[in-house]
Amino acid sequence: MKIGYLKPGILLLVLLFSFRQDLFAKKRITSLKCEYIKTPLGLDVQRPRLMWKVDTSDVPSRQTAYRILVSSTPELLRQGEADIWDSGKQKSDEQLVSYAGSTLRPHTRYWWRVEVWLNNKKVVSELVWFETGKFSATDWEASWITDGMIKTTNPLRCFVKCSMFPKRLLLPVAI
Repeated sequence: MKIGYLKPGILLLVLLFSFRQDLFAKKRITSLKCEYIKTPLGLDVQRPRLMWKVDTSDVPSRQTAYRILVSSTPELLRQGEADIWDSGKQKSDEQLVSYAGSTLRPHTRYWWRVEVWLNNKKVVSELVWFETGKFSATDWEASWITDGMIKTTNPLRCFVKCSMFPKRLLLPVAI
């Protein structure tokens, strides 16, 4: 069997793939953070900043666009849907973006992810979350801690009776 005719084909394939290293390069989105924290709990900012890094360790790539999806459940994001905010595809290399969706509610967990286009190829991040805390004074609900006694009762009377000592107090003495 003659293999001489295969050499030009193999050489051509090697040359093609050497110029297209980005086909096999690892491209992923890392360091997803909200207000510089990985998964913030009790966030008190109405328009939090969402940020990410693009890791293209094999071949230098440039981000050409992004899309941020924010949802109330991780299931919706896995389906590619967002019920809270969808930024739409934004042609930008920004990796720090302020939330611009509907008003966030206090004490609520929100799930988000980002889709990034690197040299016109889409890369999708993992799912991460942030949870809001109290935004205003009206979010605080509390009442005074009491003993349940009637307010007309004199609390001093209790201390007087409780703090009476016998005339002769015996204390342990070290010998």
